Amino acid sequence: MTSVPIIWIASYPRSGNTYLRTLLVNYLRNADHPVLINDLPYYATGEHNETVWEMVTGLKARERSLEVEWRGRTQYHDLLRRKLQLRPLIVKTHTTNRVAFDAPAFEFQPGDKIIHLVRHPCDVAISAADFYGLPLDRSVDRLLRDGAYIDGRPATGFEVIGSWAEHTRSWMAEQRAPSLRLRLCDLIEEPAGALRRAAVFLGFGIDEDRIRSAVAYSSFAELRRQDNAHGFVEASPVALSGRFYRSGRPLQWIGQLPEDLANRIIAANQALLDDLGFTDYVGSRVERTGLRA
Repeated sequence: MTSVPIIWIASYPRSGNTYLRTLLVNYLRNADHPVLINDLPYYATGEHNETVWEMVTGLKARERSLEVEWRGRTQYHDLLRRKLQLRPLIVKTHTTNRVAFDAPAFEFQPGDKIIHLVRHPCDVAISAADFYGLPLDRSVDRLLRDGAYIDGRPATGFEVIGSWAEHTRSWMAEQRAPSLRLRLCDLIEEPAGALRRAAVFLGFGIDEDRIRSAVAYSSFAELRRQDNAHGFVEASPVALSGRFYRSGRPLQWIGQLPEDLANRIIAANQALLDDLGFTDYVGSRVERTGLRA
């Protein structure tokens, strides 16, 4: 069995990865109804399949260390390429694109493509605090801490996420595989346009009827409806709100994130926020809507 290229959907945790995957899957399925969110992992897998990890390492989840999983990443990805019958093979990752333990996080193959999805870090802090059941100050501390990782065993494995800046810069610097960068705020405000860009980049072609259907099937109202009715397999058992889909809007941090915490995040990331256009974006939205940043 030959290996297949991977479409990598790379983002810092709580940056809209699930929403983008839902849009892409609804577009590719071209069905007359929305994909069920609990079926999403069958169409767009994550980086943790316990069966595959046990094949790679010979160890159960609690027996594996961070170093063992990191050194096994290339073999793990190779098994996904050979064994999963998904075409195209879409893989979600929250991992920092770096070298650790003398091994790279990713060994990209010919045909691989990357969509790097990035969200304003102040919105990330709000969403992550709820999802991981953290006080806001601890959520901000982790967002600013280089080398940060999450030990999700046994339900999931290790995720080396780094700081928001470390993670974002690592994917911005990637040159081994073609990349497309999308901002979550643009994806939410102009989903059809963002989906068009993604479809062209991935070589899927453009079908306007399918784009309209995919956007409708992936609306926040539809995702929330399914979440309320059936729950979501990717939900967190410690989420403070009890929900996976909370707000679905950009700049929710304004008015929710204490000023001192927002200032910590912005001061630590000002140059990167400028480079990504977030500084101008926030300024224009504040001026237009009367929000106070």
